[in-house]
Amino acid sequence: EAMLRLGVEADTEIWFHGPMQLGATFNVRQPDIAGNLRRYRDAARVEGNPILDSNEWDRYADAFVDALIKSEYPSDRPLYTTLDNEVWNFAARYLASNHYAIGIGQSAVGGEYPYREGYGILLARWVSAIEAALSRADREQNIIYVAESHTANPDTSRIILKAFREKYEALDGDWSALRGKTGIAITTYWGGNCWYKDIFPSLAPKSQWPYTDAELSALHDKFAEEARARPTELTRRLADCNIGGSVETIGTLPWILKHWRGHADIAEEFGVALLGAYEGGSHDEKPVFFQRKYGAHADALEAFYEEYHWGAEGARVNKAVNDAILAEYPGVILANYATVGGLGQPWFEGGYGAENAMAETWRAYEKQ
Repeated sequence: EAMLRLGVEADTEIWFHGPMQLGATFNVRQPDIAGNLRRYRDAARVEGNPILDSNEWDRYADAFVDALIKSEYPSDRPLYTTLDNEVWNFAARYLASNHYAIGIGQSAVGGEYPYREGYGILLARWVSAIEAALSRADREQNIIYVAESHTANPDTSRIILKAFREKYEALDGDWSALRGKTGIAITTYWGGNCWYKDIFPSLAPKSQWPYTDAELSALHDKFAEEARARPTELTRRLADCNIGGSVETIGTLPWILKHWRGHADIAEEFGVALLGAYEGGSHDEKPVFFQRKYGAHADALEAFYEEYHWGAEGARVNKAVNDAILAEYPGVILANYATVGGLGQPWFEGGYGAENAMAETWRAYEKQ
C-alpha cells in the first residue's frame, strides 16, 4: 500500500519486488533451520510442489491488486514487478534467497545448483497469480513482468526464461500473450578492474586475482607516487581504461556492451524485451592495495580515490556508459544503486546534499 501510494503521490512508475517464499511452511530463522542454509534448501526441495500449489500466492496477489485499485495508481501507467532480488548472486546477503531457489529447482528439475531454474519457476507462479488476480478484479493494468538476470553471464537469462516459460505454460498460461509484457533486466555497473594490469602491467601482469602481497605492495607505492606527481594524468588513464579498455577486462564499456548484446539476443529468442537496468552506475571499488597493510600511503590514496571517482573523470565514465547504452538501446531503463551513501563505496552519488560531478551526470537522465 505504501509503495503504491508513493507512486501516485510522486507521479512515478513503481518497480515492485514480490516475496519469493509465499506458500512455504518454514522460514530461514526458525530454530531447526537458522544458520544452516542447507536445511533451508532441503526444506524447499521437499516442499517444492506444495509450495507452488499453495493458495497463498493467490491470496497475496488478490491483496496486491486490491491495494493497486484503492491507491488509484493509473491503469495505463507501467507497473514493474519481479520476485526478490539477484537470486543468482552467491554473495552473503543473497544466500538465503538462492538456497531457497536451489531447493525449488531441485524439486522440479533435479541437479546440484538449479537456482536459476528455481527462480524462473517461482517467477512463473508469481506472474500466474498476479494475472489471475487482475482478471478476477476486472482490472486492466499496464504491467511488466521482470526477470532479473546476471549481466556477466547472459546464459542466466536463457535458463531463467526457459524455466519461466515452461512453468507458466504448465499452469495453463499463454506465453504468446504474456511475452509482450515480460522482459529481462540487468545492470550497467562499470569499473573495478582497471586498477591492476591495465594501468601498470609490469607490476600486475595478471588481469584478475589472485595477486601476491608483493605485487599489491608495489601497486600501493606506485599509485601513491603517480597520484602525488601526476594526479590529472592518472585519473584520466583510469577513466580511459574504463571507457575504452579491453573487452576482456570486466567492467569496461566494451565488456558491458558485449554482455548486453548477449542478453539482447536471448530476449529476442524468447520474444521478450530487454527492459534495461535494475541497478547500475559505478562498481569501481577502491582496490585492495589501497589498504594500510600494503604500504604507508593509505590516507593519500583514499583522498585520490574520492577525487577521481566523484570528480570529472569518474563522471566522464558514468556518462559514457549511460550514453552508449542509450545509443544502442533507445528507451531502456537506466538505474543507479542508491542516491545517498558514504563515499567509502562506489555505488552512491555522495552524502545528503552532495554536489559533485558524479551526481550531476545522473540528473541529465531523470524523467527522459
